[in-house]
Amino acid sequence: MTIKQEIETVLSQIVKKTPYSFFENQIQTKFTNIFFKEMINIFESDFLRYYPGCAPEIDLILLNIPLTGILLYRISRNFHIHKNDKQALFYSNLTRLFSLMEIYYTAEIGNGLKINHGFGLVIGANCKVGNNALLYQNTTIGDINPLKKEREQRPIIDDNIVMYSGAKVLGPVKIGDNVIISQNAVCTKSIESNQILMADGTVKKR
Repeated sequence: MTIKQEIETVLSQIVKKTPYSFFENQIQTKFTNIFFKEMINIFESDFLRYYPGCAPEIDLILLNIPLTGILLYRISRNFHIHKNDKQALFYSNLTRLFSLMEIYYTAEIGNGLKINHGFGLVIGANCKVGNNALLYQNTTIGDINPLKKEREQRPIIDDNIVMYSGAKVLGPVKIGDNVIISQNAVCTKSIESNQILMADGTVKKR
């Protein structure tokens, strides 16, 4: 089978093994060639972060739960781009159920996403993350004040971010290239490129 056929077969099995089996007849697990090519072209950059020099293989994807979660996010995001938010929401929820990560489909994430461990990771709606992000478990990118009635601007993060376990980037902040957010650090202010935010709130040059 081709990688397209293998992924489609696995997706139908994932749907059957989750509470979303109730919606089995509504969730699209077969894709047009154009849709699949758009999705796989960006997912290949994620896959290469884990397996440099390899072409995507279904076994390697499934043996890496965060990578499977990224695949489900890329599918949900592509449905959103194609203005099919019902399917986008299905796949966004499957990401959460299968990988225990929440990456909302309106979050815009660049090429080469890598997630280590992943459990408890949240990337909220309308956040922007650049290329080659490296994120660890329990990291959060999203609102600083979710109780406000009007939706506030979400974080905009440039390329090569590293967020260690428990790190948070919250609110209308801008994070430059090559920034490191240390373990358990909470970022609520913008940070220029090539900086390290420490857990105590101090900022150092890389």
